[in-house]
Amino acid sequence: MHVMTSFGIIGLTVLEYFSVFYVFIGCTKLTVPTFRGYLALFFTFCLDCIVALLPTLEDIRYPLLLLAGYLSAMVLIKVVMRTDTKFTLTMFAVSFVVLTVVENLLEFVLKVANITDLRTETLLYLPIIILSVWLTHFISKRDTNQFVLSLPLKSGVRFTLALLPITLLFAYLVYRFQALNTPASLLVSALIVLSGIIIVVRSLLYIYHFIGMQRAKHECRTVGHYVEQQRRYFELLLNKEEETKKYRHDATAQLTQLQYFLTCGEMDKAKSYLDQLLGRLQTISRSDFNVGNEIVNALLNYYLPPLMKLGCRVCVTGSLPDRMRIPEVDLCTIVSNLLKNASEAIQKIPNINARWIAIGLNVGTMFWSIGIRNSAAIQDSTMLAESNRIGHGYGLGNVRRAVEDHGGEFAYKLIDGVFYAEVDLPV
Repeated sequence: MHVMTSFGIIGLTVLEYFSVFYVFIGCTKLTVPTFRGYLALFFTFCLDCIVALLPTLEDIRYPLLLLAGYLSAMVLIKVVMRTDTKFTLTMFAVSFVVLTVVENLLEFVLKVANITDLRTETLLYLPIIILSVWLTHFISKRDTNQFVLSLPLKSGVRFTLALLPITLLFAYLVYRFQALNTPASLLVSALIVLSGIIIVVRSLLYIYHFIGMQRAKHECRTVGHYVEQQRRYFELLLNKEEETKKYRHDATAQLTQLQYFLTCGEMDKAKSYLDQLLGRLQTISRSDFNVGNEIVNALLNYYLPPLMKLGCRVCVTGSLPDRMRIPEVDLCTIVSNLLKNASEAIQKIPNINARWIAIGLNVGTMFWSIGIRNSAAIQDSTMLAESNRIGHGYGLGNVRRAVEDHGGEFAYKLIDGVFYAEVDLPV
């Protein structure tokens, strides 16, 4: 087998799975590899060279090339997309069984077209699959999240085990009837092609509906969480109203006492008494956050007061309109996840004086934005990417999906122990 052909098969296999992970699994966040990542890529490249150049029997060279391509693809995905090992293996298995059916289907069609050389078939159907994947991506770019088919670990394993026997059966049928020269060969060919299409479509529909159910459950949990936050917010408003009524009830007596001090010329006592009145009034006015939007108000008053009790300095500036184009569920998903992650990160800082959070809200002519800055227990984005245990790793994926669903942008970074997150969405 020609050396360039060998490298072509390995390279196309890597690109095939990388494309599927990017477009269909939703691993669109690409990062620069670490030193260990570069080292892993170097070793896999050396292994690819050995497999491609090693003088082995033709019967085993082709499977070795595919195995080398699979290994290189998994390493590249993990290093560049920074995916978890279990997630990578699970989704690779799911992709493998689906792509194997597609490859066998195209291979059979090529054999029917009198292209029988295995190397030529591979170099033809792999580019077709890759181009189809990216064509799907560009056609559906506005609705990319509709095609994210990422499964949880257990569901991915069950799906793989269920589809693997069907995949093997289809591969056997392709092998068994690839050289038919009988009058019934056309009918058999049509049945095999049809069965392959049915397998692929049913598999994708299963994953798509499963993901839809998971998202629906997540939305239900989000709505329930928002209702609880609204309840607590309204309780806070009732408490504030009660405090205001008490203050108004005592206002006459307090002003009378203040007038008495002034009449008697006791300026120091009058000043001290006035400071106490103003302090009580400021306490009432600061007992809740109001930025103009009821949903954001509820979330701010749910997450920020407990932080203030822990000694965290809080600063909230700007406002948002009460009526916005984004659905309330998605707005709740975005703001609640950002505040929750910030709250969890701040609570892990042992030094009380180092706990702080600043929230800025802004509305422009075309976009509105929310920016959050807060202190964190770790220092840089490299540590953030390698470990999600600081609190910011959870929920950021949900924020990104909700933002991108509505044509917005989401960015975050961690520099010198300060976490920055910003969301921009159309007005």
